[in-house]
Amino acid sequence: MKGIVIWAHSKCRSTFDLYREVMRQSPLSVRLVFWKDILDARIAQGFSEKAFECIPSVVIGDDWAAVDRILDEAVGWVHVVAAYQVAEVMQHVMRIAKTRGDRVVVYSEAPCEMCLGVKGLMKRLYYRFVLPRRIRSVVACADLILSQSGMMGIDRLERLGWSREKIVPFGYASPKLSLEENDFRSQSSTSASFRVLHLGSEAAYRGVDILEKAVRLAQRQGVMIELSKSGGALPISELVAVIRAADIVVGCGLCEPWGMRINDAVLEGKPVIVSDGMGVAYMVEQEGCGLVVPKGDPVALAKALERCAKDRELVTRLASGAQRAAQRWSPESRAADFLRIVLGDETRQ
Repeated sequence: MKGIVIWAHSKCRSTFDLYREVMRQSPLSVRLVFWKDILDARIAQGFSEKAFECIPSVVIGDDWAAVDRILDEAVGWVHVVAAYQVAEVMQHVMRIAKTRGDRVVVYSEAPCEMCLGVKGLMKRLYYRFVLPRRIRSVVACADLILSQSGMMGIDRLERLGWSREKIVPFGYASPKLSLEENDFRSQSSTSASFRVLHLGSEAAYRGVDILEKAVRLAQRQGVMIELSKSGGALPISELVAVIRAADIVVGCGLCEPWGMRINDAVLEGKPVIVSDGMGVAYMVEQEGCGLVVPKGDPVALAKALERCAKDRELVTRLASGAQRAAQRWSPESRAADFLRIVLGDETRQ
């Protein structure tokens, strides 16, 4: 192998630092190719176009000639496709690379089912009957797929035609929201109430109604809980402040492929409670930085909240797990895992 080409979807906070670290740590040359030249302000808070000027990259769009030039210059390289696999230009990249014997790796979420009701049903039917045909060549060309959805991605990806042997749970490695170092010791609470925070939108698939029911159930048992909800559109300084002010951050999504706001909380050393309807449950269970409850179950969530509110030593242990996870799931640490897997040594731990 002569080098690595990362065919990325777009400029995104959730992946940019990981790619930058991969470029820095790789023993081989790395080229970064963006399919789309966009920087989504909703998911790139704290970043600007200038952040992407520090690493060499190129935007291809649907310029097939540019794609072929890059392919011609990257014979014998590893091709990591982290863009929409239904895009014809990305399928073209994989077919050419596979035909000449290059290693092909897909880095992608499992199908996103964040819709309920009729729309959710139509989406599941699409994933079941249409999408498998549209990405048949992708499955045939790829040597493996890194699931950005962790363990949740396995069953969903298998339904698309991927064999279990080709699926490697990975998740996300996003950067911290704040640039300053955490003083975790200063975050301990002196409030009589147990402060619970929900981050992000209040769309139905986020399960906010489940959390509200759970809080009421716990309060009926005499548990002093203070619930606050905060959207993801806050300025960075305010978002960090509300995370640090909470005793625990809750994510109770019903069908989220990952859950980036939980990542943000853990990177601040904050313990979490999440549902098993979120891909990020993979990280929470692996690192011991929180509790995982069944999705859509307010009773189970209420018991978890009550347990944490009454056992502050438990919360302290979970916070210690979050502080460890903040190191292990940083882009700097995960880039080494990314390279190990992409370069074909996924069996070595």
